[in-house]
Amino acid sequence: ITLLGQNVNSYAKGKDYDFADLLAELDKIEGEYVLRFMTSHPKDASYKLIDVMASSKHIAHQFHLPLQSGSDSILKAMNRHYDKARYLDIVRYIREKMPDIVITDIRIDTPDVKTFRVVTPDGKKAFDHKPGQCAMLSIPGVGEAMFSITSSPTNTEFMEFSIKKCGCVTDWLHQAEVGQQITIRGPYGNAFPVDTEFVGKDLLFIAGGVGLAPLHSVINYVLDNREKYGKVDIVYGSRSKDDLLDLPEIQ
Repeated sequence: ITLLGQNVNSYAKGKDYDFADLLAELDKIEGEYVLRFMTSHPKDASYKLIDVMASSKHIAHQFHLPLQSGSDSILKAMNRHYDKARYLDIVRYIREKMPDIVITDIRIDTPDVKTFRVVTPDGKKAFDHKPGQCAMLSIPGVGEAMFSITSSPTNTEFMEFSIKKCGCVTDWLHQAEVGQQITIRGPYGNAFPVDTEFVGKDLLFIAGGVGLAPLHSVINYVLDNREKYGKVDIVYGSRSKDDLLDLPEIQ
């Protein structure tokens, strides 16, 4: 869904209810959809708008912000009502609230599954998560999709996603190279009760093929905190030996 308008973010400017409020209300609508908007005017690109985007479930992390000139004198002559410092500050805040991630490693697990290791541009983990949660990966101009975070929360250096090639977003990712940037938001979803109901219990994990991905972070978390749990068994299979994911690690 695209909200289209000239200076679309100037909607209801000067009133108690503005464009950021409109987006927040639309984001509450249940369902599977992605919400975008264009074109934004830098003079009305507010922190409030960016905060709404960053915390939303459905708004794409894609901000169309035209750069009309890098010269303050020209911007003034064009009657644009903003200067270079204002523009750069908005860009800084967008990057702070909706950080890009950089692909630092790509591992080929099976003929159609790859694991992507990602960090922020400054080399840090994008955000904290709990075992079993997901994140939305977005490729501007291509699309976005939800993927399970396969790395354990105990890993504080990076995040990993094991992704099967099965659509336009995953096709793009499978052609990506180390160093390419994409956007991320999350975490989403309910986590496994690893620190409550699972503690002291015997655990049995059952998965097949790429279905191991949603359980991977849970299994690694349990192994990293082995003293908290009873017996741990993993039943895992696939249609062929070549389709087994991370078999050496599980063994």
